Amino acid sequence: MEGKKNVNFVRDKQEDKGKESAKQACYRCGKEGHFGRDLECPAKGKTCHKCGGADHFGSQCKTKTAEPPKPRREEKTKGRKTKMSVRSLRSERDEDEYTFTVNSATSTGKIDVTVGGVVVAMLIDSGASTNVIDKNLWLKLKQDKVNCVSRKSDKKLYAYGSKQPLNVLGTFSALARVEGKEAEAEFVLIKGEGVALLRRETAIQLGVLKLGTQMCTVTYNETIMSDYFKEIFEVVPKQKDEIRLCVDMRRANEANIRERYPIPTMDEVLQSLNQSTVFSKLDLKWGYHPLELHPDSRSITTFTTHCGLYRYKRLMFGISSAPEVYQHVIQQSVQGCEGVANISDDIIIHHGKNTEEHDRRLQRVLERLKEKNLTLNAEKCKFHMTQMVFMGLVLSNNGIGPAEDKVKAIIDARVSQSASQVRCFLGLANYNARCIPDFATVAEPL
Repeated sequence: MEGKKNVNFVRDKQEDKGKESAKQACYRCGKEGHFGRDLECPAKGKTCHKCGGADHFGSQCKTKTAEPPKPRREEKTKGRKTKMSVRSLRSERDEDEYTFTVNSATSTGKIDVTVGGVVVAMLIDSGASTNVIDKNLWLKLKQDKVNCVSRKSDKKLYAYGSKQPLNVLGTFSALARVEGKEAEAEFVLIKGEGVALLRRETAIQLGVLKLGTQMCTVTYNETIMSDYFKEIFEVVPKQKDEIRLCVDMRRANEANIRERYPIPTMDEVLQSLNQSTVFSKLDLKWGYHPLELHPDSRSITTFTTHCGLYRYKRLMFGISSAPEVYQHVIQQSVQGCEGVANISDDIIIHHGKNTEEHDRRLQRVLERLKEKNLTLNAEKCKFHMTQMVFMGLVLSNNGIGPAEDKVKAIIDARVSQSASQVRCFLGLANYNARCIPDFATVAEPL
């Protein structure tokens, strides 16, 4: 029929594209002759060295490289403007100096640093190697009469990814202080606007930044079903703003089977220290807590708080058998080490001839404690002492004597008003009886 056209064959143009794609380079490996989804692609299972992604080579990586940031960009966030800037500074004199930080005009996490007598809000940058302050803050510091030494500088600082140096106006040195810790620091003054940055080294010196891996304990919540719980829970203050949690275990101790292990007396320890001239004292940390309780014994330690029931998983203060158990474990831990004695968590290493032998004994004890996963309290440890206080007595190469605090306690003691107070006073004085001539005769009237 005239005027009509018949369509007898329809060819998809993608067929031609498929032939062309076989000649194009693979978007994963860059080679021709196969598709990117081909299992035989050389890039299959490989890791890109640029972005860390899988199944492609770095030469074919589509990840965009970081572009030099604009000096300042304004973005609208929830109806308000927030100035964002990415800063990185380095010096041409030292290719290893960098500063990486993303700053916001509304950023938090700042700390107050006293710079030359003026308080400045600064942001800690653990990747920075230069303290940075902008011109506006510098004008405020001068207005507040900051105590510093300013100087011109030929340093060239660069924003991250940029080849154009920032405008450095100069540098100044001032004393930086945070909560009693001080450090002499140099600050670079730049033209522009931004958050004051506190570099890595200065932050470490001021004690506001700690680098390194810390061990964390992962715990999990478990429902406690216990027939035992203690209503009396006491918080006892310790030194340096520390506390000790105490649970009233008197009822539980009535049924507790104590481990009969003799704790050495001070006279026994003094006998082993005879003729010693060099001493070191080690103090174990966390008291009884390094010893783990058996699961069957944990329910006895259950106590109640306003947040619910809790129980101890480790040996705690208040258990009647804790001193004997702890003494036994620590004494076994240092068994075989020469010149070592301990009473509870206090360990003393001694020698009477030379410091070399003392150091070998000390090294052996430290290695043994490390093997047993026991931690020391560095603040209470003393090394290479010719005179030290141990269990209330002063030890030296001249013999033993009473500690000053014990003597002061006896002198400042109040007049006893009852028989129980007299017994307490005699107990205090009796501890130093070996240092008091004719103590029995003197104390007989009491």
